[in-house]
Amino acid sequence: MVGSDLTVQFPSITYGLQVARHNPDAFFALTNPDTYANVALTPGEEKFVPGAGCLGALFQCFLEKNPDISPGKPDPTFLSALLLSLQLLPSECLFIGDNLSTDIQLALNAGTDSLCVLSGVTSESKVLDEQTRVPTYYASHLFI
Repeated sequence: MVGSDLTVQFPSITYGLQVARHNPDAFFALTNPDTYANVALTPGEEKFVPGAGCLGALFQCFLEKNPDISPGKPDPTFLSALLLSLQLLPSECLFIGDNLSTDIQLALNAGTDSLCVLSGVTSESKVLDEQTRVPTYYASHLFI
């Protein structure tokens, strides 16, 4: 299972790559293809950091194979199962996210409306230029 980790260090990555390479039949799962995330490493200090997709690409390149599964966004499986367990229709939901290629694509794949929050990895100009992954709504911030 390859995912995002803000504390991962090169020796840990190297160990994981070696274990995976010596076990070619091992199941290779990637949590999601996000290339980067906007995180607050310290209060008030947001930075872009590599996402799970970056680590996944490293494993893909080293192992010379694609993940066997990537069950996270934008695959709608988990969201569809959640809606089913809550007895909700996709038309009754709004999926909120900050990434057009994972969050908004997930909403499109699952048939829900979407709200793209511009406080993350997507800018307003990116939303306005988008041709295929168009959110239902977008907003600069989300206040709860």
